[in-house]
Amino acid sequence: MADSSKLAKRIIIICVVLLLVFACSVVVIIRSQTGKKEETTAPQSEVTISDEEAEAAAQKALEEYANKNGESITDGLKYYARDGKVYASASEVPFYDRDGNVYFYMTDEQMHIYFLSDKTGEKLDSSLCFVDEDGYFVYNSDGKIILSEDGFSATDEQGNRYLPAALAIWNKDGQMNVFD
Repeated sequence: MADSSKLAKRIIIICVVLLLVFACSVVVIIRSQTGKKEETTAPQSEVTISDEEAEAAAQKALEEYANKNGESITDGLKYYARDGKVYASASEVPFYDRDGNVYFYMTDEQMHIYFLSDKTGEKLDSSLCFVDEDGYFVYNSDGKIILSEDGFSATDEQGNRYLPAALAIWNKDGQMNVFD
């Protein structure tokens, strides 16, 4: 149970960090597309803050979290592979199929998720990528793996269980707690 709560906490932390990164990216993209470098004057009903103020507010929130919980929000953000090897980024974690081929979790400029085949360089649609109960990558090219209504699990005709590969998170022992 403790592993589940730790996993849930890490997922929440990752989501918060990704949300902050996404928000900052949107601001940068909007400003670069409009060509404006200066703050614009907003109507009286709107509140605007500079990038520096937004960054300071985000930093303050992170520090408050650290002070309240005794840890940094980025502490423990480690990504493990099926073999227990640790990585600093989700895109560095290799996913192996049963034939030994390697795939990597990736996102493009529009934040669309795909898996990249190390062997062929092919971009695989993440909605067709799964991990079986043994932790092996499976590409559902024939459509025989059916995703559950909640989107968090899948099964095939034989009753084998799968996890969408984009949701696969291993611990340091190489276990995916979602199948427990």
